[in-house]
Amino acid sequence: MITLEYGQWFERHNIKPVTTGEFDDNALLSVFDQEGDGVFPAPTAIELEIKRMSNY
Repeated sequence: MITLEYGQWFERHNIKPVTTGEFDDNALLSVFDQEGDGVFPAPTAIELEIKRMSNY
């Protein structure tokens, strides 16, 4: 779920995201990430792991 803080940040930067899915399951989120169909917030502590898994 996009939290209030993200919504406020988007508004300040005039960004109007379209939510195509909300996931509690990390495996399903990974599939969407691998397809390159969107973005998601993640802690910098796992940045390298995400990049490795996403081939970025």
